[in-house]
Amino acid sequence: MDEMDKWHYPRTQLAQAIMNTLSSNVVHAITLFAPRRMGKTEFLRKDITPQAKAQGYHVFYFSFLDGANDTVISYFATALKQFIYDNSIKKRGASVIQSIKKIGALGATLEVDNKAKEHGISELMMQLSKLNKPVLLLLDEIQEVANVPNADGFVASLRTGLDLGRDTIKTIFTGSSRNGLIAMFDNARAPFFHFSTSVDFPTLDDGFVDHLANMYEQITKQHIDRVELQNAFNEIERVPMHARTLIKELIIDPVHDFEKALSTVKKQLRNPQTHDATWGAISGLERAVILYLLKGGKEPYSQTALQQFSNSIGVDTLQTYSVQNAIRKLSRNNHITKNAHGEYVINEPDFVAWLKDQSPRL
Repeated sequence: MDEMDKWHYPRTQLAQAIMNTLSSNVVHAITLFAPRRMGKTEFLRKDITPQAKAQGYHVFYFSFLDGANDTVISYFATALKQFIYDNSIKKRGASVIQSIKKIGALGATLEVDNKAKEHGISELMMQLSKLNKPVLLLLDEIQEVANVPNADGFVASLRTGLDLGRDTIKTIFTGSSRNGLIAMFDNARAPFFHFSTSVDFPTLDDGFVDHLANMYEQITKQHIDRVELQNAFNEIERVPMHARTLIKELIIDPVHDFEKALSTVKKQLRNPQTHDATWGAISGLERAVILYLLKGGKEPYSQTALQQFSNSIGVDTLQTYSVQNAIRKLSRNNHITKNAHGEYVINEPDFVAWLKDQSPRL
């Protein structure tokens, strides 16, 4: 086993469930949402990919975080073209691909035999559908496309191509901005409106803690308190990257001081200057909404919540539209978002951790 793979905690059941759902044609596209650093990319590469290949799929992965806004779609088109060529057994399937001379700046227009045609991404999708196996597209951080100038043609072409090839092309989108995903998939005017089934990417179960404890004990030949490690995992909002950092801090610390290692990780992830600035820049009502959500509140427009907000900012009455405006602003700035159940939640786990640390004085 590769040394890096030893650190991977497999989510085989989840990968099987997702692939079985796609293969059964119940849905043809799934969108997984979770904040960054929660393990989405690792899941795609190390759990979904082998499961899909075992089920007979060609698998194409691309992250829309790769490259600048003005080049990422061109990179995508180039990578897709190469993928099709590499997996085309019959040259007739690659003939159009080989004749492509140029990919336009946004991948929406391809130049074939020196004659511009509006094949675009949809044409590449048609070539995908002609491969000898079904195809699984793993499109990571898809919401970043919304930040690309003049990307409407690309998005429309991608949607058309995926629609035409849905019998043989399945797609898993991921995103770390719920608001960005909503703009792409839930906006009635967006090309991807209701195209994909949205699922909240689940946090790692407690078996992950045992996995890390076993790694620690294998390397150091020393015991670690699993209850203490579990409590720390909860304290850092169950972010797998932070938990791995904690274990590595313990491994390289010659005295293996747990509290010292946890304190070091907390200092790294809390980013107090950024969070202090964020807190200082928002209004009293916006702070009240965030604290309400932090404590598990789910109905910010209820009379009970309105009264809480009124008391918090020191006014006698508060109208619903004021809370709506506060929530819109918090959403626009990605401080809060909606989960798959339509409930507002705080968007960033590290900000949640900072808020919990600071809550007595907020």
